[in-house]
Amino acid sequence: MKYNFIKLKIKQIDGIKNPLLSLIGKVKKEDYDFEVEADGEKIPFDIKKDDEKFTLTSVLTKQQKKIKVYLLTDDEKYLIFNKRNSIFTRIHSKIIRITKIFFNKIHLIFHMFKKAINFFWKEYHFLVPPKMLVKYFKDFLKRVKTGGESLFYDPFDINEYNAWLRENENFNNPKKLDYNPLISILIPVYNIGKKYLSECLDSILAQTYENFEICLVDDCSTNEETISTLKEYSSKDKRIRVKYRKKNGHISATTNDALKMAKGEFCALVDDDDLLSPNALYEVVRKLNKDKSIDFIYSDEDKINLNGRRCDPHFKPDWSPDTLLSLNYICHLAVLRKSIMDEIGGFTIGLEGAQDHDLFLRFTEKTNNICHISKILYHWRMVEGSTALNLDNKDYA
Repeated sequence: MKYNFIKLKIKQIDGIKNPLLSLIGKVKKEDYDFEVEADGEKIPFDIKKDDEKFTLTSVLTKQQKKIKVYLLTDDEKYLIFNKRNSIFTRIHSKIIRITKIFFNKIHLIFHMFKKAINFFWKEYHFLVPPKMLVKYFKDFLKRVKTGGESLFYDPFDINEYNAWLRENENFNNPKKLDYNPLISILIPVYNIGKKYLSECLDSILAQTYENFEICLVDDCSTNEETISTLKEYSSKDKRIRVKYRKKNGHISATTNDALKMAKGEFCALVDDDDLLSPNALYEVVRKLNKDKSIDFIYSDEDKINLNGRRCDPHFKPDWSPDTLLSLNYICHLAVLRKSIMDEIGGFTIGLEGAQDHDLFLRFTEKTNNICHISKILYHWRMVEGSTALNLDNKDYA
């Protein structure tokens, strides 16, 4: 009784005291109906259809023994279910259902345990404060009770963060500024796909502050798509300049080449797959208009996940030299006075992966005129192989 145009996911007679016939499946026909028989007589049934999917139920009595279900389509009648309604059948169905529920719960527990192990290792290497563990456990119980989509606690809930952005993210309408310094955006490039590189450059070209230049240095890419995208954009806007290295030198040497190309008073550090908020450069220059002595400006940041949604916000403290000695909490967006970058010799060759931290430490030995913009102006792209996705991706750092 198997037909290629119907697939039954559930077919059972359940309920020890109150028998119930249940059929759930799909029918690859545009027009179809059913007929249910008990001991050769037609009996009523309920049917719910959603395109090809259907759910059929029929309340039975203990006296009705031989149950058949027919599919009616194309003027034909197909027997798709034939079963005896007995106490043993119903007990068997209940045992099967309880067993499936039990093993589904076991599978869920192991799945949750695996996710917890992966999460705590990736984010904390198991060095999780007890209070945070308690918070995770309480949130887990809450999600179990409310039937949340994900039972595992996500400390950076994407839906909540994006709701917060809609309510709180606002930028000042650009106003005419008296002081408009040229900002050189330094971007080292290596084998990046057109989609990400184009989106990065488009986010810069869309800036509300227009006095900038983009210094792109390709680190001997082997990806033809990368090269063609660079050529496309260099011909699109005169503010975009590109240098092609003949030998691969890694990120420090490549960014130093971009620094040598720079003509601006300030340099902004941007990765080739990340994005700037539309007002990013304007907010920087607005700060400089309030205090021209500032040498180093940094902003808050977040990430863009593989589905294109913003997540994992990093709200940073104001200038904190002790914190910087412990870790590079500044990251991006970072805008630095070029004269000081030239004085300290740019990036240190051999510290690839930690080159920004090293630069900031040496830079802050020369100046205390450092300013924090408490707005999210930079968006890291979470792609395979990036530290934005997994800190272990660049273990050489």
